[in-house]
Amino acid sequence: MTPDRSLASLWSLPRVIVLGAALVSLALIIMPTPAGLDATAIRGGALVLVTIAVFATGVLPEALTALAFFALAMLLSVAPTSVVFAGFTSTAFWLVFSGLVIGVAVDRTGLGVRLADTIIRRLGSDYARLVAGMIAVGILMAFVMPSTMGRIMLLIPIVTALADRIGFAPGSRGRTGLVLAMACGTWMPSAAILPANVPNMVLAGVAETLFDTHFTYGSYILLHFPATGIAKALLIFLLVMVMFRDTPNAEVVADDRDDPTASSPVRLLSVILVCTLGLWVTDFLHGISPAWIALGAAVICLMPFTG
Repeated sequence: MTPDRSLASLWSLPRVIVLGAALVSLALIIMPTPAGLDATAIRGGALVLVTIAVFATGVLPEALTALAFFALAMLLSVAPTSVVFAGFTSTAFWLVFSGLVIGVAVDRTGLGVRLADTIIRRLGSDYARLVAGMIAVGILMAFVMPSTMGRIMLLIPIVTALADRIGFAPGSRGRTGLVLAMACGTWMPSAAILPANVPNMVLAGVAETLFDTHFTYGSYILLHFPATGIAKALLIFLLVMVMFRDTPNAEVVADDRDDPTASSPVRLLSVILVCTLGLWVTDFLHGISPAWIALGAAVICLMPFTG
């Protein structure tokens, strides 16, 4: 690499942005505190500024940036320990974490490939049918799994395996369209199903606490599902077809592999997922939070005997 090219990469736009944010943050920290302002709030604002800059530019890996944020928040005494790490006490965090573990298990065991092959056998390799199928699966999952992020983490390895099977390489239009169809179909129409995501439950709780208004499952879905559910699903389908339509690779579609259901890890993971979904659906009976059910499933997936 020539010196000029090395210097150019050193002073790339993302690094310049991060450097500028760091200098501004440093100035905020060391300057005298203006009257009427809290020094702790200024330090917190400076830390947030540089953290957002690093996240936005991707100069450092996201995980490293997050760890650095926690470390600096404690070193700068921005907030008490209970506040800085409050997110780890949230059920939403553990639901997302557990979804990541289960998603990796689906990918590593080959269950994602098996499910992808099943989808291909049912829907064929027509792109429109696959997109519609991804949206439909996302909506159906919203009825039985109460976390949007958990559903997405569970379905992503299946969708990527499906894209691989029909010849869509990473970064291709067809692959991007399938992933977006699954993610948007899982997230947006689920707003019409009361217990399907956290914002709905927050809305129901606030309405009950402040205005003594009680939402029921049936009336909520009858009011919202025709527009927020069905109409939005159709709009997602049309947008994906217009922007990302692609032609599958026929050679890859025709490729036959051994059925991965023959392996015991796949069978065991299938049992774990069925039990997990069953406990999620019946949470009104046992009262266990979906987050702890998901965490239990994730711990079982990480056990050595599960393979």
